[in-house]
Amino acid sequence: MKPRTLLTVAAFVVVIFFIFLSGRSMPIVSNNNHTFVGDLTWYNSYKEGMSIASQENKPVLVYFWATWCEWCAKLNREVYPDPQVNSILKKKFVLVAINVDDDKEGIKEKYGVQYPPAEIFVDPEGKVLTKVMGYTPKENFIPVIEEALRKFDKSKKN
Repeated sequence: MKPRTLLTVAAFVVVIFFIFLSGRSMPIVSNNNHTFVGDLTWYNSYKEGMSIASQENKPVLVYFWATWCEWCAKLNREVYPDPQVNSILKKKFVLVAINVDDDKEGIKEKYGVQYPPAEIFVDPEGKVLTKVMGYTPKENFIPVIEEALRKFDKSKKN
């Protein structure tokens, strides 16, 4: 094979490789105040999210993620965009997304999160209702959401 042909083939393979990698992950878009995943808007600040939850008397989903986390990308692609999951989370929860590589508030230590993804459901005071450490498919995630809501409703009655 001629050197020029070999270089062309090598460049083509590199381009295809990067296209493959970029298609496997869903970008997480953030600004200073919010993260946008799965057509959901998440607070970047735990303190701000908890304040809103207290005002609205809603439970909180604290989602621990990282840009390098393949399971987070799968969760963002397959679970959060699901219409049923999305609808419940939008209506019933305050959403907080914590990037584990940029956790200035120390929230991952507070809840014992070692690695992403982790989904911790808490009441407005920060008491854990239920949690998922790692990835779970939408079929298993919906019962977890429902369990968190039941526990939250029960705690309001006490």
